[in-house]
Amino acid sequence: MRNGSLSDTITKLFSFDDQHHFAALSGDSNPMHMDPIAARRTQAGKPVVHGMHTLLWALNSLAIARPDLRLPRTVRADFTSFLPVGSTAVLGRLSDDANPRVAVSCDGLTVMSVELRYGCAISGRDAPVRRPDPEPAVSPSSAIVLDLSEVEGQHGSVAFATGLTEVEQAFPNATQWLGRPRVAAMLCCTRLVGMVCPGLHSIFNRIDADFVAIDESANHLDYAVSSVDPRFRRAKISVSGGGMVGNLVTSVRHPPIRQSDIPTLASSVDPVAFLGAKALVVGGSRGLGELTAKILAAGGADLIITYARGQADAERVAKEIIDWGGKCRVLQYDCLKDAAYQLGGEAASITHCYYYATSPIFAPSSRLFDKARFDTFTGIYVEGFYNLFEALRAASVTGVNMYYPSSTSVAERPPGMNEYAMVKAAGEVMCAELNQRQKTMRVLVCRLPRLATDQTASLVAEEAVSAFDIILPLVKQVQSATT
Repeated sequence: MRNGSLSDTITKLFSFDDQHHFAALSGDSNPMHMDPIAARRTQAGKPVVHGMHTLLWALNSLAIARPDLRLPRTVRADFTSFLPVGSTAVLGRLSDDANPRVAVSCDGLTVMSVELRYGCAISGRDAPVRRPDPEPAVSPSSAIVLDLSEVEGQHGSVAFATGLTEVEQAFPNATQWLGRPRVAAMLCCTRLVGMVCPGLHSIFNRIDADFVAIDESANHLDYAVSSVDPRFRRAKISVSGGGMVGNLVTSVRHPPIRQSDIPTLASSVDPVAFLGAKALVVGGSRGLGELTAKILAAGGADLIITYARGQADAERVAKEIIDWGGKCRVLQYDCLKDAAYQLGGEAASITHCYYYATSPIFAPSSRLFDKARFDTFTGIYVEGFYNLFEALRAASVTGVNMYYPSSTSVAERPPGMNEYAMVKAAGEVMCAELNQRQKTMRVLVCRLPRLATDQTASLVAEEAVSAFDIILPLVKQVQSATT
């Protein structure tokens, strides 16, 4: 090699415009990349950049910065962390050894590592076999839903979403270095994973690709699932096409948590336990807020559930309650905006309030303290709650019982949750002061354990406490509390 490093720092801000362009180019429009509402029900909590987009940007940037690089026999990339849309990626320095390595990071955290291998291609690579009468290559417009048990044994072909000319226009230097069909085949890998197998609930973990004889006529990628590991919900997929033969490693996410339907919950709730109450459930469109709303409705309460962005989710919950025979209205509410203005005349009649406003709480970071995250959490869990408290106190004649959900993370401080734990601790202090300084309002604070919600879903099966068994006693306590 002429030199052992990249001479300049190479960065890219991945915008939503980039997302839409790459989705059209690759054919991978999985909602975790494209839909903020759907993505909030994944572990990332927000839309994330396609791993293959990050890889092809990195390879294209390497080809620009180091035109002396020879064609590698193998490219291996590990996608180690989510890269949120709107973030800036940094391409690290290229190591100077027999198998050069480079990494892409964001805010100091590695999101992808790449190794270029020279010499002989890896022997024994499992390539899917094209059958004498293969099925036509699929070209899905929406992501297929496969359960982990359905992934094993899957095989077939996936069509390239665009032609080689469009691929070259998007990544001109990478295609000149590696060859247009190979880049197109790599691009099709994200369509395979995100749209076909495992499909909707997939996470792309790794690509390990050998470059073989190029095929300029290629227009599809053959694949076959070679193994599935239920312990870690992972699948290994053999692929070939366009001059590339390789293996992909993918994970199968747990589907979004579905709360029990109200008829099921009603069998365990006294139908008149909460009669006469008018309850405001902030964040009642999903998760623990949805569960709380259904419990209250089952006990006869009149409900207002709020949403910030998930209108469809909120209307689904309200419809289920109303169809069952309960009372429920939907209100758009942003906890970062003026509470009194948003509640309007509803504030005076509210007797109970449950505060489930939240944002993505898990975010790996290389830093001990992230001020931006701290400020975001403070706005929601401290300022947002206080503003709502003051709005209800000013409007109410008889007082309001409020529930503030804290977390066992305050004491346990899991990795990547320092800011969340700090702000929840501050929220506890604030609630204690509110209870001490006035007598017309009452705030119940409880540190919740790990419960089955979208944000606690993980790839490895873990025991979680039954949410219903925790929330029902809390609701009873809030409803019966006296000032």
